[in-house]
Amino acid sequence: TIDVGVHPPDDPRLSDWEGGHLPGLRRLTETDNMGTPKWLKERGLSSGAFSTGLQGWNGYHGDQGWMRERQWDKQCEPYPLPAAFKIEDSDTRVLTESAINFIESAQGEFHLHLSLLKPHPPWAAPEPFNTMYDPQAIARECPAIRANTHNNESDLHPWLNMMHSQDGGLAMYGANATAKEMDEDELYLVKSSYYALISEMDSNLGLLFDSLKASGQWENTLIIFTSDHGEMMGDHWFMGKLGFHESSFHIPLVVRDPDRLSYGDCGEEAILFTENVDIMPTILEWLSLKIPHQCDGMSLLPILDFHKLPKENQYVFEWRNAAHFEVNYSCWGQLGDHDSFLGQSLGLKSPDDCYMCTLREDRFKLVYFFGHLQPLLFDMHQDPDESTNLADVPQHKSTLLRMLQEVLNWKVSYSGAVHRHLKKTKINYSNQIVSRL
Repeated sequence: TIDVGVHPPDDPRLSDWEGGHLPGLRRLTETDNMGTPKWLKERGLSSGAFSTGLQGWNGYHGDQGWMRERQWDKQCEPYPLPAAFKIEDSDTRVLTESAINFIESAQGEFHLHLSLLKPHPPWAAPEPFNTMYDPQAIARECPAIRANTHNNESDLHPWLNMMHSQDGGLAMYGANATAKEMDEDELYLVKSSYYALISEMDSNLGLLFDSLKASGQWENTLIIFTSDHGEMMGDHWFMGKLGFHESSFHIPLVVRDPDRLSYGDCGEEAILFTENVDIMPTILEWLSLKIPHQCDGMSLLPILDFHKLPKENQYVFEWRNAAHFEVNYSCWGQLGDHDSFLGQSLGLKSPDDCYMCTLREDRFKLVYFFGHLQPLLFDMHQDPDESTNLADVPQHKSTLLRMLQEVLNWKVSYSGAVHRHLKKTKINYSNQIVSRL
């Protein structure tokens, strides 16, 4: 969107997905017309029963009901139904081809942000990807990480009990909600589609990389692959990206730096904590540009340079020893505008109180809840499934207090004097400005 710190709160462009872009950015293609009557007609598809006029996923203008009904059907077992559109009409292919065209026509240096929506609801993969993963095989080899029942999962903490008390009817369609109403067959059909969409993305990235090689730019292009969030996909009886669990925020990060390939480090894995705020300073340092003081992250280039250190000294440099994740959950599991907010049943006074912060170290993981809710403490070495809360265990009291202090220090350091000169804007769940801070 356009700069929320420059334009007045009542600027209509700030509440519209097509309101504009920050200076220097240029949109290459349009995919928001998927599912519109014109788009459907051109492909011989009917929108009859689904012409509600509602805005679809992520600002799409077309009603997505016609795609939703295609994503799974027990009558089509063992595989999910394919998407109603052909592979060449998939937004993944359309976006990738647009990126390829841009690269092939680029004159000199370029920067490209390719944001592929999938894997993302609605869970419907085009042929032939929809038949790549047998749901029953997934159930055997990659079962959901969770307690026997959602009630047993809820016993761990009042927050979990509150979440599993919500309506879960839309969970199978991608809503951030409890999966208590999904049976095993439904879950693994959806999970099959999820894996299929990942493979579709992987296939298209292969086309993109082939184009870079064909144009002679493969050896001088920095490539960073990551994601904005994970997917619960039935873990802990949840769907979507909600919660404090690893499935929600443990995401991939792959960096291919052509300047360092000659050192033979290609394919190396660094077991260190990184955050998405590290991407901007990494790109800036790689371009030999100054990193602004207000950047919260750190450049990843020192990690890529570990070849310079003797084996016994690798990773001996200043780096974070934990990752942080914080979120306001007041709107999770709810659609549309509501007078109430998630968290009232816990005695919280306002949506601003619906806040959690997670501190993930190598061994221990702390989940801090704003208000009177007790924290959660997990030993990730002994309990990687996060099923036992150690916060009230006497022998772990010192660890709990230490990590609570770390969370406090982290919050203070990123809200203190270094940022006071910056204008901050608060945006609500509907992408509208609600206050200037």
